[in-house]
Amino acid sequence: MTPFPISAEAIAARVEAMAGEIAADHPEGEELLLIAILLGGLPFAADLGRALFRAGIDARLETIRLSSYGHERRSSGAVDLVQDLALDPAGRRILLADDVLDSGGSLAFARAHLLSRGAASVRAAVLADKQTAPDGAGADHVGFVCDRDAFLVGYGMDDEGRERFRPDIRAVD
Repeated sequence: MTPFPISAEAIAARVEAMAGEIAADHPEGEELLLIAILLGGLPFAADLGRALFRAGIDARLETIRLSSYGHERRSSGAVDLVQDLALDPAGRRILLADDVLDSGGSLAFARAHLLSRGAASVRAAVLADKQTAPDGAGADHVGFVCDRDAFLVGYGMDDEGRERFRPDIRAVD
């Protein structure tokens, strides 16, 4: 279990290490489509994309916007597709980048959606994993394992829009 706060330096080091893990798993010469799950996953996706480039993968970037929290601190369990991809995912190897894995609903929804549109494969990287998602709904690459009851802010994660731009990650009451 990772203690809080998680410093900007620790985040940078872990993102770099994750990029190395992802590059080692990625077939040489295959294009990778990195999809940030908006809004929270965007800072992570941007840093991960730069780290992937340093690791030898020049990924394309795309975004998808999902909603499951609304104005609450817990997922509603229902996932809404707010904004779909502009780029066709058919035949592509995809890596989803999200801020936090909680119930697993958003990742499961995104995977199913992209596979239904013909994606060749869909893997997922998350910065923080609360280890509360059911089996099969987890991420392929995890930055930090966090307390399942913690509500996280910073590095993309927010509390009704606040504290999203903190350079570190903190748990709030």
